[in-house]
Amino acid sequence: MRKILAAAAVAMAFLGQAQAATVTGPTDVTAGVSYAYTYNPDPTAILAGYDLYAMNLTVSDSFDPGNVQVFSFFGSVLPSPRNFLFNWVFPATGTGVLTVTGVLETYFGATLGTDEGGFTFVIKPEGTPFIVSNIEPASLTVNSTPVVPIGGTLPLLLTAFGLAGWVARRRAREPLAA
Repeated sequence: MRKILAAAAVAMAFLGQAQAATVTGPTDVTAGVSYAYTYNPDPTAILAGYDLYAMNLTVSDSFDPGNVQVFSFFGSVLPSPRNFLFNWVFPATGTGVLTVTGVLETYFGATLGTDEGGFTFVIKPEGTPFIVSNIEPASLTVNSTPVVPIGGTLPLLLTAFGLAGWVARRRAREPLAA
């Protein structure tokens, strides 16, 4: 009996891991540069017959815990594969963790609207049924290196070499004093 329970526990652990959301993208990055990441909440508990979905991703990194951004995706059909793309910039160097938490809302009988600022929102008439599914956080360990400021220092370096060459040429033209 113990062997059967142990095997069932191992199988449940593997099944539980397979149902977790994933975030993928570059793990060796340069601080201050934007990188694209993919969030996949598969499999998600979606009831058949929904008219509209809204996927809200809350993204943060351990480099700057105060830097939290929300990315929203709307549509009538979930993408297949269920990949949601977002860009992220790491502010510091070292090893850190990018964390993404997803909240999936499915609506029955709702529509999308746009406000004056161009922001999309869900128009949900009174009594419209909807379901909110919280998805477990997904994490990715990232190694961030410092930015090499060649773009800003190169003109300064060329100017210094130019001035040194101009001074050397001018000194070569002057007659030697006895």
